[in-house]
Amino acid sequence: MASKEVTDRGRSTTTAASMMTSYAAPIGEGAAAVLSKYLREGEVMPDIGFVMTLLARMIDDNRSQLGEADEANERERADDAKPREDRDRSKASAFELVVTIRDSIAANYGPLGLAALGLRDPCPNTPLGTARYGRALINALRDVANVALPPPRSKSFTLDRASLAAEVEEEIAPLEAAIDAVATEESEAKGTQSKKDQAMAANDTGFSIATGIARHVFRLCGLIDLANRITESKRHPGQLEDPAPADVTT
Repeated sequence: MASKEVTDRGRSTTTAASMMTSYAAPIGEGAAAVLSKYLREGEVMPDIGFVMTLLARMIDDNRSQLGEADEANERERADDAKPREDRDRSKASAFELVVTIRDSIAANYGPLGLAALGLRDPCPNTPLGTARYGRALINALRDVANVALPPPRSKSFTLDRASLAAEVEEEIAPLEAAIDAVATEESEAKGTQSKKDQAMAANDTGFSIATGIARHVFRLCGLIDLANRITESKRHPGQLEDPAPADVTT
């Protein structure tokens, strides 16, 4: 579905293009009546009405390109929901496990144990924060040679560091993959948004130029009602003040 900003622009473009093509003949005749007396020997009166037709084609083509860019952007954004849901679900599961492990380490090894495993501060409750926290914990658990834990508070308590690291890995690896998937979607969304922004800028510039020329040509030919109807909005770029289809007779 097209976004409202593009739909509104399209409605104005359709109205403006229709006015410019529908009145091409009266424009040509009116311009000739006003300007032909200024022709010099050998000069030919240009077809101003056909110029209006070309301008109408230009803004209609810009409208079409903007619509395609908008549609591509909307499709890309519609794909973003599932990767984000997967990431958030993975984060919740990993966060719960890491918090449980931290509580267990605190209970059995105290502040020194927390510090040794990099768990002094609580785990951040964000996808990237949880992933980094969990990855650091995995590395610390596996680095037996350099990361020593103090004696547990209970002699009966034992910690299988390798098994615990593997358990955390099962949660952190999917979370990291999910974070990467979301980053990819965001990058793609930025690309389609950039193309849409470029198409919109071209649309608005062309619309302003074409309607500005048309307004003055209509006035030149004495078509004042049409000139007033094709006035560009000062508040909304790429739109007419009144985008309703024109119903003006000459």
